[in-house]
Amino acid sequence: MLRGLHTLNLRALPTSHLPLDRILHILSNNPQLKTVALHFQGVLPAILPLKILTLPHVTSLTLGGHFLLTQLLDSLTLPILDSLILDIEARDAIEDVISSLLTRSNRPPIQQLSIAYGVAANAATFYYGPGGIVITWTTLLSELPHLKTLTIGGTALEPLLIALGLPEDDPNQSQALVWTCPALEFLGLRSCHAHNEGVTKLVQMVDARNPEHGTAPAVGGVTPVKLNRLEFHECTSLGEDVVQWLETRIEDVICSDPTTDR
Repeated sequence: MLRGLHTLNLRALPTSHLPLDRILHILSNNPQLKTVALHFQGVLPAILPLKILTLPHVTSLTLGGHFLLTQLLDSLTLPILDSLILDIEARDAIEDVISSLLTRSNRPPIQQLSIAYGVAANAATFYYGPGGIVITWTTLLSELPHLKTLTIGGTALEPLLIALGLPEDDPNQSQALVWTCPALEFLGLRSCHAHNEGVTKLVQMVDARNPEHGTAPAVGGVTPVKLNRLEFHECTSLGEDVVQWLETRIEDVICSDPTTDR
């Protein structure tokens, strides 16, 4: 059995199917872990009841593969977590799982959140789609005031972009007006579906956070930093004029048009 590790990176073969409690047992035998990356395409339900495991030194957690790994996330407390990367198959919205982890871990200052950015177009998620299906972005992102990097795949563009724009742009905002993720510097979107206003909402969000002159307006005494990197892959065609405009507002812009079936 692996013991005394600070870094754990396990990627199982598709034919390997471990029960969930045994994966948790591996983690429990390594209380000094700082970085954890697990990818299991096949996972079996737990044989023994799962218990909450606190890993006090983990700053980076990456989970990928089978949807049952969300139950592993439900079993962890990570008080100093800085980076959370999830490429898990979607069966249900994952926002409640993330919010529960944050609450249980006493709101760690997460600076990087990635959901389904690496597997948005992966054939392994064909039946259920990517795991970036989040119902209420405003609620989840309001819990991440320290977030600097947000990369998302497979979600609807408009709700996410509205949540990141001017606070009054969100009709569902019920709390006091405040910028969402005021520290955000890097936004990456991949295979995110857009309706009629997807491009418009992108322009409005960038115009709000990266105005042509000066800085964004302070709301609730907080002024957001400017975005300095935008990746926009296979979501919707922006048009050459929009890309050129984005490049006048954001230092580093990378765009690729959606692929088409032939």
